[in-house]
Amino acid sequence: MIKRRVPLIIAVLVCLCAWTGYAQVQRTGPARQAWEYRVVEIATVESYTAATDIQQLLNQGGAEGWELIRVSETRYYFKRPR
Repeated sequence: MIKRRVPLIIAVLVCLCAWTGYAQVQRTGPARQAWEYRVVEIATVESYTAATDIQQLLNQGGAEGWELIRVSETRYYFKRPR
């Protein structure tokens, strides 16, 4: 009778160990990404009359790892991973 229960007990223990490991991973989860933000304000849109000036500003930010996330009148909002 005991010999029949040994495989069942082993199976239960294996399932319990696997579930405990899975629960531990779910609790900790992946690390959250930290972001660094930058706001570039242009005094007036007229000061950047040529589209190439704005394009140069955006390309420079991109080369430094900044991603443009929003434009609001004369402000350009960027973010990049820390």
